[in-house]
Amino acid sequence: MAIIVRKVDGVWKRFAGDPQTLTAMVDTRTVSYADGRQETEACEPYPVEVTLDPSRVTALVEAGTWTETDLGPLDLKVAIPFTPPEGKRVVGAASYAEEDGAVSEVYGVEDIPLPPSLTPAEKLRKAGLSLDEFDAIVADAIARRAAAEPTEPMA
Repeated sequence: MAIIVRKVDGVWKRFAGDPQTLTAMVDTRTVSYADGRQETEACEPYPVEVTLDPSRVTALVEAGTWTETDLGPLDLKVAIPFTPPEGKRVVGAASYAEEDGAVSEVYGVEDIPLPPSLTPAEKLRKAGLSLDEFDAIVADAIARRAAAEPTEPMA
């Protein structure tokens, strides 16, 4: 899923939630003539307020209909999603950092804890044996070994 971000008060934040009114700077105008012709021409930039639904913008970006060129005038960007390093997991909320013109999603990370070590009884249960069954196997092995070893006369 595309992550669309917007710079608010100098900080990049996820563009999500309810529809929002943004200001775009436009540098073209359409001139309509009495004979029905219309021409678009360059002009001095001027602000235009646009109300956008963030989920719709995300869908347009994911569909490839909108690109960075469409987002730029609205001060929106597509953030690069965060991928935790091997053996790490994310902690806390996402933040966004800009470097060389690209915005990246950033999270704190921590080591993924190792699974707790199993007790001998848990290991047996995992192998499908009860403690009584294990005891019977050990007793049988001891008895077989004792029967196979020659006995020495007692002094």
